[in-house]
Amino acid sequence: LGFSAWFLFTLVLAVVSMVNLSQMANKLLFTEAIDRYTFEVQQARRFEKNYFLYRANLPDALDHVHNAQAVLDRERPNIEAVIGEGGLQNMAGHLQRYESFLGRLQTLDRSATPSAVPEYAELEAGLRDNGALIVEEAEQLVGRERQAVASMLNITQRIPPAILMVLMGVIVFTGHLTRTQVLDPLERMMATTRRIAQGDFTPIKPVRKYHDEFSHLAVAMNT
Repeated sequence: LGFSAWFLFTLVLAVVSMVNLSQMANKLLFTEAIDRYTFEVQQARRFEKNYFLYRANLPDALDHVHNAQAVLDRERPNIEAVIGEGGLQNMAGHLQRYESFLGRLQTLDRSATPSAVPEYAELEAGLRDNGALIVEEAEQLVGRERQAVASMLNITQRIPPAILMVLMGVIVFTGHLTRTQVLDPLERMMATTRRIAQGDFTPIKPVRKYHDEFSHLAVAMNT
């Protein structure tokens, strides 16, 4: 029973550690993917601001949006493992909306005075709001998962001391059990054999309410 209990205890700890490590690995891969995604979006926003200041770099902004979408496509399994398919679709939807704003702005850019078109102000506000939303959402996701990884690391660091404490308790308990359940009865049997050798055949009196190996040995010696 003791060996079985210890095996189950170590098995539970091993499973918890493996699950913890697997979740941490998923979250680290997720944060790396979102960091790359955020970098591409921030580059797109930088070129977006350049366009509104200098009327330049709009195609570069679109290139970085495409790079961000490529990150989402490439890292789809790692992202879905943490935020699920719905979370990924939500991120992709915001990015596609941002890309549509840039595409419409690029169409307006072909006119001589795009800022004179009424739609221009709407696109500028939409780009800024949607771009800020994308970056804020990504930063919140990364911050949340990094905090979760830190909590998991804290739990994982507490497991070895807990194992040592339990192991020390098991050692003390096993030592006490060995003395009371094995060594003391063995000494009693040795004293009985010496008594028999001296010609005293008084039967061995039971000292326990239950039967174990020493009880059977005592019955055999009495016989």
